[in-house]
Amino acid sequence: MTSSSLEVLLLPSTPTRLFLIIFKNVVLRDRLFYFVKWIHRCCRMDVNTKVYTQNVRRGQCIPITFKMDGRCDPKQPFNYFLNPMSGRQLNAITNHELLVQYNRPDLLSRIPSLEIKYYHWAPAIRSGCHPDILKIYAQQSNPSLKDVPLGLLKSNFYFHYKDNLQKVIGLIDVVFILQEKNKSTPLAFEYSSKFFKLLFKHSILCQTIINHFNQIYNIDNNNNSSSNNDQQQFIILRVLELIKQYKTITINWKDVMFKAIKSSNVLVIDFIVSSCNTPLTSAHLNYAIWNGNVGMIEYLLSLGVQPNQYTLHSALNPKSLSNNDSSSNEIVAALDIISLVLERLIYKSKWVVEGIHPKLQSIKLLDQLVASDEKVTLQPLGDKKPLFSRLFGSLIFSKDKELLEHFINQHSSHIIGLLLDYNYAFNCALRIGSLEIVKYVLECQKQSKLVNPDGFTYQIDYIVSHDADNAEILNYLELVQYAVENSGGTKFSMPLSTVALFLHHPNPEAWRFLWIVEVNRSRFEWVFGNLAFGPEKLMMAAATCSFDIITRVNELLGSLRKPCHVWLKTFKRNINLDTYVWLTQNKITQQAGYRHFGTTILQRLVNIIDMCHRLEYSINNSLEYNSSIHDYGHDVVWNGVSIKTCKERAQQLLSHIVRNKDFFNYYTSNCTTAGYIYIPLTTSLVEDEEKKRDPSFETTMDLIVKFIAYRDRLLQFFISQTYKYYCHKTNGA
Repeated sequence: MTSSSLEVLLLPSTPTRLFLIIFKNVVLRDRLFYFVKWIHRCCRMDVNTKVYTQNVRRGQCIPITFKMDGRCDPKQPFNYFLNPMSGRQLNAITNHELLVQYNRPDLLSRIPSLEIKYYHWAPAIRSGCHPDILKIYAQQSNPSLKDVPLGLLKSNFYFHYKDNLQKVIGLIDVVFILQEKNKSTPLAFEYSSKFFKLLFKHSILCQTIINHFNQIYNIDNNNNSSSNNDQQQFIILRVLELIKQYKTITINWKDVMFKAIKSSNVLVIDFIVSSCNTPLTSAHLNYAIWNGNVGMIEYLLSLGVQPNQYTLHSALNPKSLSNNDSSSNEIVAALDIISLVLERLIYKSKWVVEGIHPKLQSIKLLDQLVASDEKVTLQPLGDKKPLFSRLFGSLIFSKDKELLEHFINQHSSHIIGLLLDYNYAFNCALRIGSLEIVKYVLECQKQSKLVNPDGFTYQIDYIVSHDADNAEILNYLELVQYAVENSGGTKFSMPLSTVALFLHHPNPEAWRFLWIVEVNRSRFEWVFGNLAFGPEKLMMAAATCSFDIITRVNELLGSLRKPCHVWLKTFKRNINLDTYVWLTQNKITQQAGYRHFGTTILQRLVNIIDMCHRLEYSINNSLEYNSSIHDYGHDVVWNGVSIKTCKERAQQLLSHIVRNKDFFNYYTSNCTTAGYIYIPLTTSLVEDEEKKRDPSFETTMDLIVKFIAYRDRLLQFFISQTYKYYCHKTNGA
């Protein structure tokens, strides 16, 4: 590669091209993911309490709460180890489970005798360890039928990198080692679609399976009756015959049929139809049309396969055009298949044109579809009444206003009773980000004669993605603002769950949407929908923002019955002084049933401050103040927020709470209700020199001591005694 070509590849304007060049290079990709996987394995989570305690004392791990789907078990803290074991340390280890975590089959093979149980397979397969480890497991174990990992082939990790065939071959070896140990009884491993997809693509995998069958069952394959057929088609057929005969894998024949149609494997199709009780249906014809396989289309038609109501839709939206780099030849081939369907196929009813792929949209094709009125209709029909057609919205993706005008003026106006879905068209216009198209859709809706007597309402369902840049967000807001302000008597609505997802965008410009709604409140209404989802997500987004936004969101949700509960739940997850101030000012915390709120937030703040100190201590002690961190101003991030920022927020809010006497009077009036606040002994981890290095630590601990200054023999702290002590010290001072 020349220097000039290298400079072109490294231009900042072509990051996608550079990524594809690296990702398509098998060697670079494998090495990259190998190191990423190694880092993940070195940071493996450990729930062993004894190991956790030992490593905390040594400063070798950071206790971080691991949450999955909102569920968290505080009794089982997960810990990411900062100092993985070296190769010399691993050589002295005989614990095979630890060697599996580090993915070291070379060291695992040195252990003379392994006692493998059924519960050892699952973590090894789930971690995506090297197949040689699974091979050692299979060779040194004598599993009964109940101990065999039948879901071995369903581990998608081994099929994620399609060109890494050595791992797949190793996995096949494991399957047949287990099968040989249970030779008299078929194991029936669970079916994996990705595994069979690779079988159809790579003949070396098929040959490996055939060799294993020949070795185990002493099969002679010299008398192949189909030797004149294509070798690739025959070899996959032979694999399926052997698997079916010896029941090694439970096969989903319907899925295999689609794979055979995609690869044009006529031998496999005939075998499945004749021997596996799986007939050919209209879905198979549609699949061949969708893939643009003319040979298979002709073959299926010769067998008498009939079309169904989705056949034309498969031709109008082919798979071959889903790529951005589709060529003109592919477009011509797709148009030829559409002509084939319209000319040669006959359906008992009319095909409904619901949408056309943007790359195929043209005035010529539109005229061709309308001219075939004996087979095609633009008006979808429901069971009781006509449905709204989405064809107008589909044509918007062409970004061709001339095509849209041709459709409205030449076709839709001449079709009696054609109902166009203007709401879908409006959301499509928002998606392409064109102000001109938005204006045209609004104008067409105003001129439409089929208007709801109660007034037409647009429902905004499309929002920009979370990776949208600032320009895309501003353009989206501009389109929405123009539509709302220039729609005449037309109203707009938006599901609360949708706006909550939009306002979760990291760009603060997204909150301008609330200002647009407030200015045009008479034209805008909310669709609350699922009250268990929408309000909570919206409050979660607002809880990290300013006092003004929190107030606006509360006014927006004022008509709901129980917004207070969600606010309290939201506050537990976000450290925001503005949220607390709003809650106390509106006396939400003084409502019945929310007395425990004070105890909850106080304990959370104390735990957060303690956690930040532990994180800082562990990081500084393990990395020994790595110069690179200080030179570049890097900060350790915990739960998406830097430790420094997180600690400052917690200290600020805790200080505010300590000085709020009304709050304490309410929550300390009943000691039983308030319960206990436990103060972690952070000082046990920090030496004197560490205190000098971090002056804020002494300030924080002094604040906590003033806050909870009474300690009983059980190392628990009563809030009531705390408040009395704090008031006494304050008045005495």
